Formats: sequence, C-alpha cells, structure tokens
Amino acid sequence: VDDGKIGGDDRDLQQEQQKRVRINQIMLEARHLYESSLHVRSSILVPSHPEVVATKYSLAELLDSPKVSVSPLAKKKGKDEEKGIDEQRANKLREEILSAYEVTEHEDKKSQI
Repeated sequence: VDDGKIGGDDRDLQQEQQKRVRINQIMLEARHLYESSLHVRSSILVPSHPEVVATKYSLAELLDSPKVSVSPLAKKKGKDEEKGIDEQRANKLREEILSAYEVTEHEDKKSQI
C-alpha cells in the first residue's frame, strides 16, 4: 500500500533545502551590502562617526552569525548550524570599533582574586 508518504518526505526535504539555500543567498547579499556601505562610509567619514560604527557593528554581527547548512539532513545529525561565517573578520571589526573610541580593555581586579 502506497500512502504517498515517501514522495511527501522527498518534497519536504527539497523545500527545506530550498529555504536553506535562500537563507544563505540573503546572508551573502546582506554581507555584500554591508561591505559596500562600509567602504563608502569609511571613505567619507571619520572612523568614530556613528554611521561607520553602526555599519561595522551590523556587519560583525552578520559575520558572527552561524552558517546554515544546506543539507536538511544536517539538522537530524545535530549539525544544523556551523560556526560563524567569518569570525576573524567580525572580531577585527569589533576591535576597530573599540579603537575608534579609544577604548582599552582591562582585566577586572576582582576576577584575579
């Protein structure tokens, strides 16, 4: 007896994969837009300008967000999301933000006790 469930599962997996591909495309497009906007803003504004800082922050958050696996089977294996898209670049942008405001990090004396 064929209840159509296998075909339905295949369609569900295909739809899930299409959604994941679309999410990755949107993230790539967002990265391109943030990078372009940062390039222009950095060319005409000082590093501490709020628009430059906001763009760096948003780009860093995007780059630190987890990659979405294209394979819907990865979800079942517990590998639905991977490390950030570009964690090193995200951290570099965060350091640039701190530098723009001349912020230095200090260890908390209480944590050393």
